[in-house]
Amino acid sequence: MSTVKVELAPWALSVMAAGGRALIPQEPFVEHGVSFTPARPVVLWRFSRMNDPRFTGGERLIQFRQDEASLVAALQPYLKVAL
Repeated sequence: MSTVKVELAPWALSVMAAGGRALIPQEPFVEHGVSFTPARPVVLWRFSRMNDPRFTGGERLIQFRQDEASLVAALQPYLKVAL
């Protein structure tokens, strides 16, 4: 066993099959004043768009859909083609 300290930042890509979707359950809603602790933290990349049609936010679930056509359209401004 090593006594060397190592700092790690575990991270993995989240990918879906074509046509797939991810359903992320949300904590139940509580009235203001009942609790003041965070329950629904969302961390976004700087290039994330909350109005992306593949994203749906609801009261009980957050849904992400894999849609290749939307992805290509979203990335189009960043794609550069040399002819």
